[in-house]
Amino acid sequence: SGAVYPTELDMYINAYVHAATVPTTPDYINNGKFTHRSTQVEGKEVWGGTTPYYWPNVKELIFSGYSKSGNVASLNPKPTYVKNADTNLWEINMTGYAPTPGTADLGDNDLMWFPTTADSYKKPANAAFTVDVEMKHACSWVTINVKGDATTGKTGTTWQILDLTINDLAQEGDVILGETADWTPSATTEPFEVFNGKKALTIDYVDYTQLSYTDLILVPQDTKTLTITYEFVSQAGLDPIQEVKTIDLTYTNDEGCEPGVHYTYNITIGTQEILIEPTVKAWDTATVPDVVLQ
Repeated sequence: SGAVYPTELDMYINAYVHAATVPTTPDYINNGKFTHRSTQVEGKEVWGGTTPYYWPNVKELIFSGYSKSGNVASLNPKPTYVKNADTNLWEINMTGYAPTPGTADLGDNDLMWFPTTADSYKKPANAAFTVDVEMKHACSWVTINVKGDATTGKTGTTWQILDLTINDLAQEGDVILGETADWTPSATTEPFEVFNGKKALTIDYVDYTQLSYTDLILVPQDTKTLTITYEFVSQAGLDPIQEVKTIDLTYTNDEGCEPGVHYTYNITIGTQEILIEPTVKAWDTATVPDVVLQ
């Protein structure tokens, strides 16, 4: 969250010599790993090559890059680069990217990138010069908050969430990173378990996505359905009753889960007291034969 790039998150940088002839691959830095430098430059947090890279004395450079998130470090084939004939900008092509569950490290499953810089850069006269880039989020961020009502969420409630599962989810995809992120999610989909365990409802929202993941980052795709499994005790002394409910995650003017968008779903699981309204059927009238005692 926020607009500060995590210092723990490495990035891969590509640099191209700015020339009329288009190279087939980055010809100055090709997927060079950059890490955070402990010393700031004029108050700025900066990243530099794990193996330092240096400016050419005459030629100009243009740059693009992406964060070391998800499975990018192990992608095979590695990301490739194609120049878009319409925009004349380089685009990063990734095949089989998966956010993975991530770790406690910020940005670990949050793929970010910056497209080819519009400007070209020459060797600066100022040693404190930095190439300023704005990282964009390539994936979708989903938060699922769940709470109970005054009954299901009261202290000591027997109402418990057992499982939250997003159905038919593509967990990887191919993406072209240019001015925007253009995704083709995998045709292989499967249930994706967001939470499994036992968690009692409360009257306040609980972020169930953070019970299993630091943040739930997904490959952009069509919105799906969510299956909720919960249980409660209907009467003291009886075994818990388990129920399963599937709800639609579509939203007004639904355009699917889009890159760079954080979707928050607030779900309340409530109940109503069973009430009985009795009425009484009128007595039927029956006439029996007269009884004569003699």
